[in-house]
Amino acid sequence: MCLTLQFRNYEAELFAFGSRLKERFNMDTLRKAFLFKSHLEQDRAQRANLSEHQESDTVIAEHNQDFIDTGKKWRIDEETENKKIQNTDFPPKDETLTDSFFAVVGGINHDSGCQRAERFVQDFLLTKLYGKDINEIFNVREPELLLMAVLKSRGESAPEPRLLRQSGSFTVTPIYVVGFYVEKQLLGQSAGESVSIARKMAAREKSRSPYVFDRDHNLDDLKNRTNYRFSSEISDNEASLLLDLVNSVENEPLTPDLLNTTFKNVIEPTFGVVLRRRLKHYFYKGTPHRKVKRNFIQPKPETI
Repeated sequence: MCLTLQFRNYEAELFAFGSRLKERFNMDTLRKAFLFKSHLEQDRAQRANLSEHQESDTVIAEHNQDFIDTGKKWRIDEETENKKIQNTDFPPKDETLTDSFFAVVGGINHDSGCQRAERFVQDFLLTKLYGKDINEIFNVREPELLLMAVLKSRGESAPEPRLLRQSGSFTVTPIYVVGFYVEKQLLGQSAGESVSIARKMAAREKSRSPYVFDRDHNLDDLKNRTNYRFSSEISDNEASLLLDLVNSVENEPLTPDLLNTTFKNVIEPTFGVVLRRRLKHYFYKGTPHRKVKRNFIQPKPETI
């Protein structure tokens, strides 16, 4: 079903959208920017089944793929509205929202030129990103494999993880420090509550530094790189290891009800019942006199 049925007057909604952006859109261009290939094919299939071979005025012969390709030159990310998108996916996926924003930028470039499109990206996107820590949105899906791919692209040998030190292995709060070595040179190290977590954190910290995403924010390497892309230095087969920009932090359950539901429906069917540590607190009974303090005995962890 066409998503245009959500509005009583789709043309008025498109005109209002362009007015809110304060851009001079051609209505055909704006209509094309929100029309995806999947929606166009579905609409044509429905008309073929109904034996309606004559195209009406509301049917557009072109979809927005060329606008999307033009908008991708500005390296933008998932920012746009979703109610005016003509697509078979409902609610729209993140990729659909991203391509819609690309298409809008491509439409501005088509009607008003490159400078107007650059100013649009600067006003609506860069202003929201200004002042944010890039480490907050830099989430590597497989940091160790990514580190191996980066070193391989630079002609270096594969990194070797080593356990540097550990403390409190038999306590409730253990800590392990893992470092990565290449040709007997320490690349980086990080700590974690388990060896696997420390290994993953060390790989993540080191995978940031070749791309100046370290905590020192040294941007000298990017001054001469226009429209630098993170995946430009590795192969396409390794591109899937790069970034996981899904809003995983926003989607995390924060209330006890959501935590319990997520555990029962997602975690427990997949991983089973996890091992838990329970602390038993013992107190010295003391004497009947209230002035005497009760001595607290350190709890002992018990795995159940």
